[in-house]
Amino acid sequence: DCTAALEASAAGPASVKPVPKVRPKAVVKVSRQSHTYSVNYTDYDGGGELPDVRPAADFEPVAPILSSKASVSQILKAPVIERETFGHGSSYLQVQGEASEQGEALPERKATAKNRPSVRFAEKSEATEKEEEDVEEDEEQQELQELGAVADDGDSDLDDNGLFEPDSVIPNGQSDVVSFVRAWAVLSCWLIDPALQVLRGAAPVRFNDDKRPGHKGRRDLLCELLSSRMPGELAFLSTRFHDLASSLGVHQTLPSVTEHSLYDLLAALLLQGLLHVEVQKGVLEQDSFQAGVMKKRTKDAAKKLGISDSELHTLAAMVT
Repeated sequence: DCTAALEASAAGPASVKPVPKVRPKAVVKVSRQSHTYSVNYTDYDGGGELPDVRPAADFEPVAPILSSKASVSQILKAPVIERETFGHGSSYLQVQGEASEQGEALPERKATAKNRPSVRFAEKSEATEKEEEDVEEDEEQQELQELGAVADDGDSDLDDNGLFEPDSVIPNGQSDVVSFVRAWAVLSCWLIDPALQVLRGAAPVRFNDDKRPGHKGRRDLLCELLSSRMPGELAFLSTRFHDLASSLGVHQTLPSVTEHSLYDLLAALLLQGLLHVEVQKGVLEQDSFQAGVMKKRTKDAAKKLGISDSELHTLAAMVT
């Protein structure tokens, strides 16, 4: 039937394109059940023709034929040249004038330009850092001037006259320096005008410490140290005491956290002064029990530091 169909098509008009012959070694599988057939050309040996396809003989070979023994032997005899690779980020310096061959590298590795910034970059970094320090110093001076201008009298509360050495560490206040002088100096540094205004009932001042991480760290630490010494009998003053602690001056380095007695005394004085102001304003009623608790705490802390009653009275007058 296939032969008859091919002959009939060949006998047709000349305008009809003849059907190409079946290529050799083509496997044709016919299914009687599904009435389909498939052609597999896996065993195609290169013979026959396909419509509208140029034969392979018309194309020039791109690569040498591997079946040629001469070409294979030539490829195998060709020298293998490997490119020398260096580690990531490494480099070699070349000797000019002394090397026997051009491009001869030194045997030892040198520091890379990546890990060694250029002189121009180093100068730029130093200039930028100096500029930032100048801006920070100017802002600090401006804030200190604003705080000093708000004060009622001409003397600035921020000036400690060199009485307080911020870097000194005196455990429990035992030193050649008189404990009263040290307590007075620290309290003078803390009681800046915004803190005194909060003590008298004003709203707390929110300091902009975002650009000064050192000030922010001191303020947070000071609030924590003072709030931890709040007695349970005066827990109703926690909010006011926190506002007062967050308004204290931190332009000087805080005393060492090992000076427990000094912090006990200063916290008791601040809390006693806050309680006294609240009673004087009429916000709270006079309570002998609360006053007795604070009086005992201040006297006990002063006794540990060797501060007399007259000196304690002077320190208490600074807060009221």
